[in-house]
Amino acid sequence: MTIRRTTEKVISKVEVSEEEAFKMLGTAYIAHIHERNMAYKYDKATFDALKSAAKWASDPKAKNSLLIVGGVGTGKTTLAKALCDVLNAEYKFRYDGCFAASFKTVSAIELTAAARNDNEKFEMYKECMRLFIDDFGTEPDSVKIFGNTLSPMTELLYRR
Repeated sequence: MTIRRTTEKVISKVEVSEEEAFKMLGTAYIAHIHERNMAYKYDKATFDALKSAAKWASDPKAKNSLLIVGGVGTGKTTLAKALCDVLNAEYKFRYDGCFAASFKTVSAIELTAAARNDNEKFEMYKECMRLFIDDFGTEPDSVKIFGNTLSPMTELLYRR
């Protein structure tokens, strides 16, 4: 699994040290593994990915976007969900409970289905503070909605 940073400035991150962010992220990551009744097995690639993600999450000067790249079963989705948990907890704490899940994880296929069948949900994805898109590139390029051709991923990326 590889983590790459992209180019925009950050709006919100965790306001803790990189070490504390690593602990929080590691705990959330392992909790997601246990949720699936699996055991966490230490490996250097996951450790490095958690360290890199913690550095990104705790650095106010880091770029706005985070691209997590890796093969099937390397923990990309689990890492995205753990990041959402940590960032949502920080956001809730920072804003005294004024909170709607502002950091979300959605698959590219789910996103396309929402564009086709549930415009309200699609609009919510376009407006949420941070959106982790899982399996990017597996969605269809375009969908037909009432005879109109829509490119949901393109529309989403232009909006953000």
